[in-house]
Amino acid sequence: MKSTSKQEIAVCCITDKSKGFGNFSRSVTIAEAMREKGYKIVFIINRNKSAIHELKSRKFAYLLIPKFDLHRDYSHRISRILNFRKCGTVIIDMREYGEQISKNLMNKHLKVILLDDAWCKKAYADIIFKSTMIKQYQTYKIINKASKIFIGSKYWIMDNEFRKHKKKLSDIYDKQKYNVVVSIGGSDPHELSLMLAKGLEKIDHIKTTIIIGPFFKNLSKLNQIVKNNKNFSLIFSPKKIWNEFLKGDVVISGAGSTLFELAVQRIPTICIAAVEHQKPYAKTFESKGFAKNLGFWRNVKKDLIRRTVIEILNDKLKRRKMNLADNKILDGKGLLRVTKILEENINK
Repeated sequence: MKSTSKQEIAVCCITDKSKGFGNFSRSVTIAEAMREKGYKIVFIINRNKSAIHELKSRKFAYLLIPKFDLHRDYSHRISRILNFRKCGTVIIDMREYGEQISKNLMNKHLKVILLDDAWCKKAYADIIFKSTMIKQYQTYKIINKASKIFIGSKYWIMDNEFRKHKKKLSDIYDKQKYNVVVSIGGSDPHELSLMLAKGLEKIDHIKTTIIIGPFFKNLSKLNQIVKNNKNFSLIFSPKKIWNEFLKGDVVISGAGSTLFELAVQRIPTICIAAVEHQKPYAKTFESKGFAKNLGFWRNVKKDLIRRTVIEILNDKLKRRKMNLADNKILDGKGLLRVTKILEENINK
């Protein structure tokens, strides 16, 4: 880390299990990058044991406020924290709460930065990164005339390690036994991992690794399947998850941030939209030739999972086309672009 100490940046992000792990993970990634540039970082989160453990392990300062909900205004709490710490910049990654919080913090002598994907319709923040390629999510009504808005997947934030660890075309060939990796994000409220395990357990020529995120719960049923099948294994919150993905001949994932990471790594992917706003992402990644979209989670059955996995593993040409499709989506340099923009604007 650089020794030069700059002003403190507060990062206000959601850590609710029902919302998944993507926003928190993205916030940690941008916080790590800005700390490397010499900025002090403090997180503002609601109480979550897994998130607190992660922040402690990375030596980040954090402050706790009550759990967010749409019917209560937490902006004054955030504002008081920022004033007390003399912190002039706040990064907000709060999904559906982001618009209201950025509205209430506007004109309080703060630099307000909003990370948004599909939630906000009005632009209050000084800087907004709308890192989506989905047209229906890109439209804003400009309220703060000074807002700088950066739109498109070129600003999608992910760890640079995903870009450094890509599957080569030569890694895709016919095998006697294949590796399938399952990753449904940091939480799995619909128990998709369990359904996928049941769909894969009778395929003899695959080994299946299921990645368990930090917000997972109710693992007893999944453990029952795994312990009775030598072709299954569980990995809990791997620090270098990109290495686990690389081992897969195909990865089955949700259609959130993991799908972007897999595209950058050029790993053939089968995706399932685990929440409503992921549906357009799943369709877009399939239309670009990268992923096979199984649809919305409620409609996905074990037979469809089994049939699709066998079909893709038996089609080397299909997997190679998926490997070559990543450059139609994003280049993985979003973190570099975002940190450069922040550096240019924070001290103005």
